[in-house]
Amino acid sequence: DSRGAGLLLASDLITSFDGGEELAHELHLSEDGQISYYDFVAVCLGSRPSAVTLNWYDLSQGYAQWVPPALIGGQRLAPLL
Repeated sequence: DSRGAGLLLASDLITSFDGGEELAHELHLSEDGQISYYDFVAVCLGSRPSAVTLNWYDLSQGYAQWVPPALIGGQRLAPLL
């Protein structure tokens, strides 16, 4: 990152690495695409994105009904019986 922005451009990868075009393709970058330094390092270390499912349960015996939905992503929690 010669600009000091914390972002790598696809063109930076292509010019800096042998096989940079393949690397940019693996990172799903277009010619004008960019990736953060931290995401780039994570991919280099073998990290790959994966889907995450978050299940919400109200274990508060109904008290969670008073939590504003804005605090929990717009979700309404029903008591777990």
